[in-house]
Amino acid sequence: MNPIKKLAGQTAIYGFSSIVPRLLNYFLTPLYTYILLPDEYGVITDLYAYVVFLNILLTYGMETTFMRFAQSNKEKEKVYSTAFISIFSSTIFFIIISLLAINNISKALNYYGKEQYILFFIFIIAFDTLATIPFVKLRLEEKAFRFATYKILIIIVNIFLNVFALKGLPYINKIYLHNTLNLSHEILLNYIFIANLISSFISIILLSNELFKVKWTYNWDLHKKMLIYALPLMIAGFAGSINEAMDRMFIKYLTPESMNPMY
Repeated sequence: MNPIKKLAGQTAIYGFSSIVPRLLNYFLTPLYTYILLPDEYGVITDLYAYVVFLNILLTYGMETTFMRFAQSNKEKEKVYSTAFISIFSSTIFFIIISLLAINNISKALNYYGKEQYILFFIFIIAFDTLATIPFVKLRLEEKAFRFATYKILIIIVNIFLNVFALKGLPYINKIYLHNTLNLSHEILLNYIFIANLISSFISIILLSNELFKVKWTYNWDLHKKMLIYALPLMIAGFAGSINEAMDRMFIKYLTPESMNPMY
């Protein structure tokens, strides 16, 4: 294929797979604000602000680093497996430390007594992190259609589960179960997080070939070079995310309690 046509085609597919999920995800905001109270929606906004920084921290620039090293190294499988083993090991470490400190984390974030929120997000972040390198591998192998299909399918599942949790389940409870289920707003908030957790886990299922059907090898010298290359990328990622999310993280600490900072 002509290189320019190939580049244009792949750019269109990757652009489509980036724009459409964001557009579809945008339609959840009116649903949330219509059903949830303002302070309940504030919980979603607050927790996802931390996700922005944690995604950067847990991937630590390794996705860009993998692409760079895979293109300049003939042993692409070794580069892939080294990068994924690095991400996998640090993610498992993150899960263990977070679970051990979940009470302290919930206190620090002002969610004491609602540790389930933190638990959901620990695994949402973990699944999203584990999917990072396999998604980059699809791009490296020029499997643009599969990449876009997976991205859009994950968002569609997420939206469907959110709509079912917020509209479908209350309807079933009212019409068929005669309000026997406790569907308080706090319960619905949990269902929203569960919907996000399920869609994140589905990404692992969709990427199972990239995750498991690989000849696993690890090279410390290569890993060390990759980490050195990745560190500035992580710092740049943090710098770019400060303007995007840090205000949402600080607002509840800077607003007086009398003004309901989550409202």
